[in-house]
Amino acid sequence: MTGFYPIRNTFPRKVTVEDNIELAKLENGKEDQSDEVLEHEQQLEVTQEEDKQQSDETQEPQQHQPLLKKSRKTMIKNFIRPIVTKMPIRVHSIVIIIYIFLLLILCCINYEPYSPNNVFHCSKGYRYVAYADRTGIIGTIQLPLVYLFSSRNNFIMYPTGLSYRAFQVFHKWTSRIVFVLFVLHGAFYLVYIDVKGDYIHRWGLTKFRAANAAFFSLVATVIWSFYRDKAYEWFKMTHKVLMIIFTIGIWYHCLTLGWIEYIALSFSIWAFEYILRIGRILVSGGTLKANCKVLYEASFDEENNELLHVPHSIRMEVNHSGWWKAYPGAYCWLYVLQKSRMG
Repeated sequence: MTGFYPIRNTFPRKVTVEDNIELAKLENGKEDQSDEVLEHEQQLEVTQEEDKQQSDETQEPQQHQPLLKKSRKTMIKNFIRPIVTKMPIRVHSIVIIIYIFLLLILCCINYEPYSPNNVFHCSKGYRYVAYADRTGIIGTIQLPLVYLFSSRNNFIMYPTGLSYRAFQVFHKWTSRIVFVLFVLHGAFYLVYIDVKGDYIHRWGLTKFRAANAAFFSLVATVIWSFYRDKAYEWFKMTHKVLMIIFTIGIWYHCLTLGWIEYIALSFSIWAFEYILRIGRILVSGGTLKANCKVLYEASFDEENNELLHVPHSIRMEVNHSGWWKAYPGAYCWLYVLQKSRMG
């Protein structure tokens, strides 16, 4: 007869027939056998510790490889988890997929070569120019959507009923698509310039230098977006500066080429957004003082056997002008201008 039972919160060990006899004697109230039972328990503890030490010694050489595998799995999970958690929900995903599919069709159909061509005399590189023009024009046309979806005072939220968070999802994906289109635009033109062999001549053109400034500011924005969660305030500040450089660069790039109205519309949306923000702050009362209080929640630390008070949230009381009313699900934006003590 075999079985398992715990001994003083240690690891389980197999029980033999002799163990069961001793336990039966103890249960029947034979106190004269108590010394033998205690001695037997001590022997069990000693043998258990020896078994544990032997098992640890045998397992030590084999622990390095599983630890490496675990660390690799942890690195993969840490890389994949932010991507999966930031994926849009099903309805938003369907809209984004349709949008990508539509742009993909528009970028791939109806390329008709013209011969003779009075603008591009290089027949070999003409197809690269056609690809570059198509991707660049479609990317420029999408810029008003990128700027509009990023704004807090988006007028499309009211007729559609979509939340600010939903438009933030659309902003991120339209920005990524525009970035891919501009990468293709630059790549195809570089191939055309390489075929024609006039890179030095084109670098002397203002539109070419402006295009390079706009493109590299866009690349820096995309690279810096990977550190958004770790340093959000720095990301927000640099994001605005780089977008100003991008807007100026693409303005001078398209000034002689055309489609400047889309860039003007994008900049107008951005400027109107900040004017409306300042107006709402002034109407709400301008600079106000707030009473802040840190709220704690109780948490028991089992290792140190003590009760901890962990900060949970911050309660803020602000006396604003009262021109807007709070309701369930409503939210507002706060600008903290100076540090203060919270109790």
